[in-house]
Amino acid sequence: MCISIPRAELRYAYSWKSQFLASLIMFITIVSIDKMFIKLKDVCCLVNASRNTIYAIQQRDPSFPKPVKFGDKKQSRVFYRESEIKDWILKVSSSNFHVESEK
Repeated sequence: MCISIPRAELRYAYSWKSQFLASLIMFITIVSIDKMFIKLKDVCCLVNASRNTIYAIQQRDPSFPKPVKFGDKKQSRVFYRESEIKDWILKVSSSNFHVESEK
């Protein structure tokens, strides 16, 4: 037995599936971008420091990750790459461990 499906319904099914896949891909992209870039308040939580301390670390330590500015305006939002912040934390904590163990 062969089931016949009208073309209009096939078009709707294809359209629905493609829209679903497109929105799923968009969601995954947004989530992955959201996890790649974090705000200053999230940096403060990761480093366990205040905003002023983070600004002081930026001035004092050239190895601290540089912020990424989204936009050309002066008031554009600034984000940090989460992976760079975590790498910096590991580097600083391991260097502090070696200094303390040498004493």
